[in-house]
Amino acid sequence: IVGNFMRTAAEYGQTMILTPMFTPPLDTAVGGERLTVQLVGVTVENGTYSYDFTLLDRYMDLALSCGLKYFEMSHLFTQWGAEHAPKIMATVDGEYKRIFGWDTPALSPDYRSFLRQFLKAFIEHMKERNEDKKCFFHISDEPMERHLDYYKNALEVIKEEIDGYPSGDALSHYKFFEDGSVSIPIVGVESAEMDKFIENCDNFWVYYTGETLHSGLPNRILSTTGARNRILGTQMYYTGAKGFLHWGYNYYYDVLSHGIFNPIQNPSGYNATPGTSFIVYGDTDGTAVPSTRMKVFYEAINDFRALEALEKLVGREEVKKIIENNFNDFSYRTCPNNDELLKFREIINNKIIEAIN
Repeated sequence: IVGNFMRTAAEYGQTMILTPMFTPPLDTAVGGERLTVQLVGVTVENGTYSYDFTLLDRYMDLALSCGLKYFEMSHLFTQWGAEHAPKIMATVDGEYKRIFGWDTPALSPDYRSFLRQFLKAFIEHMKERNEDKKCFFHISDEPMERHLDYYKNALEVIKEEIDGYPSGDALSHYKFFEDGSVSIPIVGVESAEMDKFIENCDNFWVYYTGETLHSGLPNRILSTTGARNRILGTQMYYTGAKGFLHWGYNYYYDVLSHGIFNPIQNPSGYNATPGTSFIVYGDTDGTAVPSTRMKVFYEAINDFRALEALEKLVGREEVKKIIENNFNDFSYRTCPNNDELLKFREIINNKIIEAIN
């Protein structure tokens, strides 16, 4: 079943997959926890840690066989501030139990020691697989500016271990990039400081949640138009964004992980914006069924690729002029109708044909 979902993701343009070394500390209420989805086995004997990467290898091998190329390693500290450790299970002197979690401060000596030992062992293992450069690391998801000191302290714990590897986090505040805390910012399209990232950052990604519903910004929840979904590919090209972070692909928990819902029967979950957290449905036989929204989003990716192809033929500035001539005052708030966007793609196709001939 996991392979079915991986394969469908790759078929529709996804290149990287979230890899739960430990249960991801995302969208979880303080003090609460999700079902355990931990790929790394941890054993503690007489205070010494050892690691079993058997399940991790199986997961990675399956992902690669399905057409995925890179691994997004689960966050090493809790969401919204990097103040605590994620849920980590281990067999301690023969007993399987939780050893870190909400009751563990991010900078506790025990967790700092564990993280450094684990990352050294993990990276060495990935080097043996000759795939360490395929890993993307996260510190903490969606930190606010008031969390900057917490974030910097958390980064300091693991900075030496992940040095030289790509890392970044979803955020909206330029200060995290400005002071060097985040090397690859993944910027919310609603960020009031988006222009600063565009002007000063050579490698930024973008993402959105259901919170942009009424703003005219791009989105792919159930109530948005196809064009508002698809325009993102052109917006990413125009602004220089290098990647998109899905929120989400097949996340069927309700808000803060309070219960699991069936998206076919109840696409809103219990208290969520309909379609925010998923773009694929699970069929009764375990196959992944792509939503219409996923198919339209794939066209956004193909638009991005077409614009890059045209850039190789006529140059980036010329491509940007074509975009500006078709959409007035182009930005992440540009919201064309379906016909306008289809016409624009036809123009790009014809420009590519002209340049080749």
